[in-house]
Formats: sequence, structure tokens, C-alpha cells
Amino acid sequence: MKILNFNGEYEEIHRSIYKLFDEAIRRHNKIFFIRFDLTFNANIDYPSENQLISRFMEALTLHCKRRELDPLYLWVREQAGSSNHHYHVLLLLNGNKIQNPYGIFNKATELWGNCLNTDATGLVHYGSHKMIRRNDNDFDHTYNEALNLAGYLAKSYSKGEAPKGVREMGKSRF
Repeated sequence: MKILNFNGEYEEIHRSIYKLFDEAIRRHNKIFFIRFDLTFNANIDYPSENQLISRFMEALTLHCKRRELDPLYLWVREQAGSSNHHYHVLLLLNGNKIQNPYGIFNKATELWGNCLNTDATGLVHYGSHKMIRRNDNDFDHTYNEALNLAGYLAKSYSKGEAPKGVREMGKSRF
């Protein structure tokens, strides 16, 4: 159940983000935070359910696990004034095994294209990324910066448009 708080953001999403961050930093002394968006071609009708994001996240997490990146993720579904919905995705990865986001961004474009059965160039929008080091003097600042960037996924406008029974959020289970 989504509970709207006084700041106009969804508490359930915020709580899930905090839990993911806490779990990731518990597992690893360095975590690599990545955020990106997945969109659709404007002229094509896509399924209104979430089977495409489910398939995408399954393939991306498998790719990351094979590289010992120990992925934790959260996605949200949004739709605002367009014919198709879109997704915001955050990944938390083992920062001891990855140093930059480019391989993940390239793989995300390839996998999203596979899911859509098209070239996904321009359909994956790369957002922010940060390395968070647990033993760094700047840990609190970097950790909070990444949490604030991830908090964008909890905004309330553009949510609530999914068909009845279709989830607006998915996340790792641990």
C-alpha cells in the first residue's frame, strides 16, 4: 500500500530505498549507485502490464550476478501526459567489482532493446552514479547524496496512472 506523506512523496518507495541502501552497505564496504530511466518508442503501443520491465530486470540482474556485482534494485513505473508509461531504475552494486557505469549502461541499452525487439538507442536515459565507500571520511555526505538522488523515484506526480492491478514498483528481495 502506498502512503503519501506530507512532502508529496510515497513513503513505501522511500522505505524500500532505505532498506536497499542499508542492505547494500551491510554487504559491501563500497557500493556503486546507478540510476537510469527506460522509455518506449512514442509511436508503438506496448503492453500495459509490467512484463517488459520484469524481463529486463531478470536479464540485467543475471548479467550483474555473473560478474559478481551482487545487484540490488528498485524500479518505479510512471506515466505523465504521454501515451506510454516509463520506468525509473536504481541499482546498487558491489563497488569492489565495478568502477564506472558505462558497461552497465551499454548492457541496459542492449537488454532493453531485446525486450522491445528494437534498437533501444535513445530509449535508455542515463542518470546519476556514485561510489559510496563505507570507510571514507566523506561517507555520510556521499551516502546522503545518493539517497537524495534515489529519492526522485518516490515523487508522487506521474504515479497512480497504472491500470488496476498493475504494480508501480518492483524491488530486490533479500
